[in-house]
Amino acid sequence: MLLAQIYFLKEEYKHSSENYSKAIELSPDDAELYSYRGKAYYHDDDYDCAIRDYNKAIELDENYASYYYERCVIFIKRREWEKVRSDISNLNRLVNEQTLLTQLAKFARQEEINLPEDIQEMLESTDG
Repeated sequence: MLLAQIYFLKEEYKHSSENYSKAIELSPDDAELYSYRGKAYYHDDDYDCAIRDYNKAIELDENYASYYYERCVIFIKRREWEKVRSDISNLNRLVNEQTLLTQLAKFARQEEINLPEDIQEMLESTDG
């Protein structure tokens, strides 16, 4: 896993995801490994593989908010609004503080993505 992290920090995402795959072979029930590999795929613009890994991470640990957040970022980029709504609802269920929701609103602004009005309203009270 350390080698995968080193490749990630060096922005060598393909090598990073390959090494996370080897780690997953050894620990197939480790949700965090799928999340890390999903992040490598995301940075390598392989959104389908990233979503697949975040889905698996959530399947293994449905109560870890960061997995929903990371997947929601991709759904926002892809403008898959129903999936954004679902992930925001899960984030609301899991976290008492609003930091992750605020970050989603900021991400959409930075990417110049116009959110549908209802999603903007879901984030509006959290957007500081």
